[in-house]
Amino acid sequence: MKKILAAIINSIEKNGKYIPYDIAEPIMTNSQK
Repeated sequence: MKKILAAIINSIEKNGKYIPYDIAEPIMTNSQK
């Protein structure tokens, strides 16, 4: 699951955009389940 999250983060960084923590945190929580 960490690989999926890393891929999401990498794709956002390539686009020059960053996810606000309040959006990223639930994604990380859901990916751990």
